Amino acid sequence: MPLLIAIPVVLLFAVCLATGETVRLQEVDCRVRLMAVAAAAEFETLNNPLDQPQIVASAPDGAWLNAGDPVIVFDVTVASNEWLRLLNQRSISDAELAARVTDADNRISELEDSLKASRDRFDVEQARLARLLSLPDTNDVRVAEGRLRVSVLTLEGSSNELVRAGQRLSAGLISPAAFEKMRSAFLQAQAKAAAAAEKLRLARLPADPLEVEKSRLSIANQQQELTNLVFQIEDTRAIVELQKQSNRVHASMLERQIAEQEEAIRSVRVSAPRAGFVAYVREFLQQYMGGTDRMRRKFAFARMPKVETLVFKGVIDESQRRFFAEGDPVEIRVVGRMSEPVTGRVVSVGLLARDRSEREDTGRRGQAAEYGVKAYYDLAVMLKDPAIQVVNVVTPNHLHCDAVLQCAAAGRHVLTEKPPAMSLRETDEMIAACRKAKVRFGCTVQCRVRASIQAMRKALADGRYGKLLAADTSMKWFRANEYYHMDAWRSSRRSGAGVTVQHAFHYIDLLQYLAGPIVKVEARMTNLSHPTVKLEDTLVAYLTYANGAQGLVQASTAFWPGTDVRIELNGTDGTTIMSGEKMLTWQFRAEQPEDAALRQLGNAAQKTAASGAADFGHADHQVVIQDMIDSIHAGREVVIPVSSVRPTVELVLAMYQSAAYGKPITLPIQDDLAIWEM
Repeated sequence: MPLLIAIPVVLLFAVCLATGETVRLQEVDCRVRLMAVAAAAEFETLNNPLDQPQIVASAPDGAWLNAGDPVIVFDVTVASNEWLRLLNQRSISDAELAARVTDADNRISELEDSLKASRDRFDVEQARLARLLSLPDTNDVRVAEGRLRVSVLTLEGSSNELVRAGQRLSAGLISPAAFEKMRSAFLQAQAKAAAAAEKLRLARLPADPLEVEKSRLSIANQQQELTNLVFQIEDTRAIVELQKQSNRVHASMLERQIAEQEEAIRSVRVSAPRAGFVAYVREFLQQYMGGTDRMRRKFAFARMPKVETLVFKGVIDESQRRFFAEGDPVEIRVVGRMSEPVTGRVVSVGLLARDRSEREDTGRRGQAAEYGVKAYYDLAVMLKDPAIQVVNVVTPNHLHCDAVLQCAAAGRHVLTEKPPAMSLRETDEMIAACRKAKVRFGCTVQCRVRASIQAMRKALADGRYGKLLAADTSMKWFRANEYYHMDAWRSSRRSGAGVTVQHAFHYIDLLQYLAGPIVKVEARMTNLSHPTVKLEDTLVAYLTYANGAQGLVQASTAFWPGTDVRIELNGTDGTTIMSGEKMLTWQFRAEQPEDAALRQLGNAAQKTAASGAADFGHADHQVVIQDMIDSIHAGREVVIPVSSVRPTVELVLAMYQSAAYGKPITLPIQDDLAIWEM
């Protein structure tokens, strides 16, 4: 940022801030304008509370705000409309459920009425079948016999009466009409006797087989009808319950969405948590401030430094720097906000890098002389040396990008340590810059060049594993607490010091290099034995490869005394295991002549990195460095270009996202800088 350092006796100093660095300032009777970088040891992060909000207003970058002042204001229209839509949807959903439940209740009532009528018909038919199966019925026969005897006796009496009536008629004792009456009574008695005889005959007969079969079929049909009706009632009730359950789930989701929109309406603005300057992150300024993209939820878009911990670093001429002394009061005014000075004191005063490089430094000069090289104290100065063709960047992880961009701008080939950068954006920016400058850009993931790894890769290419089923790595190392406090950056997650990105990167890269691409990851990160640092010392990650294989990553610096790293590949036709640099297992269904020699790979290796950062050799590094030199002479690409390591950067970032949000992450991903704050 442009600064004007001035007071009646004004202060000056330097730019190029890095967390934990101090600034050297001096009191001078002048005004000095310079470009400076500011940083703070303590700051508060401002996160976006909404999902892809529209920005309508924001405080200027670098503005001084009082506690409670708005930093950024979002458009509430979308949230309000969505809130109203969700409320309406909830009402419609409730009404639809009520209508469906009413229809179902009516249907159940109809089915229960049909069930009752069907059961009645079933009972009647069962009684009929029982009666048919009981024929002939002895009781019915006895009754019919008794009725026949009565009818026969009645007929005999009527016959006798008719005979006597004929005699009386002949004697003139009765009239013809009286005789006919007697005759009619006889005929009736005769008919009743015949009917009783027929009933007795029928009562003595067995049931008709056709009637029995018809009755049985009728009962079976009615039984099926009863079963269907019961099922229909049960199904209807189950459907109603499922609809209610679904509606409860849907209602719960709607309530959550409504609550989110209500929170969005309440969160229409993000206010300053304290008085101080607001500093937007670069991604926010580049992608979101212009309105082309929308911020994702929880994105850390700005920071508000604690003023008391602000450090400024800038460059002035040595002729002025000599007037500065530690403890001098200073007043710094940001250009454009001259009325809002920042006051403080000089912490320390130091020489510029170019001044140092012009002077003889006993310690560094001695080291340079020992190895026959020239020592530099500033990258910009070194890049002006025409003898420099290649720069090997071995700075702390979070500083790789700036160094690489400077080298590319100066037309120098670059070899960077892993990880190339701490974000995909920085990785892509470096790749693009080096391509534009037509310089080679390699990465020191030196484990790739090991003979055992190359043998595995060739076996995969030749199909010797058959179908690859699993590709795993286990890195169980030990680092004491002192390791994390050797340098300030080693205890900072933001600087890339966690076990995942700092130590396991090499072996995650090998899985990607051998068996990738990887399409899904689920990771868990913990700190098991380094309580003095706020970063993970243990990683467990489950991988899904594009070819269907599965993978497991175990990495830790918590396990004493530390064991060698294992890389294991398993397929339907073969298994190989590398431990450290040694090939422990090399077995395939189809043995080949070279297999015996391959089983001896790495047996001469003695040192590993299991228990200390310096416990391993540098032969693999030398191969990578020599390849860079050879590629320049031959006019070819390096063996390990950073573009080939980008998938590993993405996979490692996906692991951090998975651990931060507690869910599986599907690749590809977008950068999420909030993971370094969690």
